[in-house]
Amino acid sequence: MTEMNGLPTETGPSEDRWSSPQLKRQLKKRQRAERIFEWCGAAAIAFALSSLALLLFSTVLSGTGAFVTTEIKLDVDLTGAPFDQIAALDETAAADTLAKADYRSLVKNGLRTLFPEAKGRKEKRALSSLASRGAAGTLEDIVRGDPSLAGQTVSVWLPADDEIDLFRKTDGGAAATERLGERKVRWVGHLDSQDRLRSALNRAFISSGDSREPELAGIWGALVGSFWTLLVTLLI
Repeated sequence: MTEMNGLPTETGPSEDRWSSPQLKRQLKKRQRAERIFEWCGAAAIAFALSSLALLLFSTVLSGTGAFVTTEIKLDVDLTGAPFDQIAALDETAAADTLAKADYRSLVKNGLRTLFPEAKGRKEKRALSSLASRGAAGTLEDIVRGDPSLAGQTVSVWLPADDEIDLFRKTDGGAAATERLGERKVRWVGHLDSQDRLRSALNRAFISSGDSREPELAGIWGALVGSFWTLLVTLLI
């Protein structure tokens, strides 16, 4: 007999069963198994997160060079046609005129000004390949972003070809030197001596998508695709 609120009560068989030593041992065993299960789950999550962090770290570490690119400083002549007409045009007409300019030829002329000794079609083509195929687009963005440059000779930094970038990142390694060729190696040395080559942040690596030109390729398309894939997966 026990008392509750001053009244006597009886302890039934069920209460004796729940307070029995055997049941208490089973309860402790079950609680211990649950704690072990929780610890294993936490350990699995910690292992997965640490593996992911290690993977991301190793990926970024091995791809550090992709965040830096080589640029060439060129003196570009913007004094001829159609740039001499910009001052007399309104904003819309000026933008249309700048969009029609031959920026590829401007880049080539800037390189030929630095190396006037380059003669013949083959040699001039090799000289033009020092700059990236995207250099003309970069120059166009610069001029259209600041139309006041029209009518001047301006110095601009433009992306170099990927072979030059590789050559500088490997400090003139044998494979990169062989691929670049003796003539281009000499031109690169001349540009370096005049401080016309520099390493700069590769903004295109983040903002651009796939490209056949290595120096213009980026991860933006992959980032967008991964985002939508994860979003759809999460919703499902």
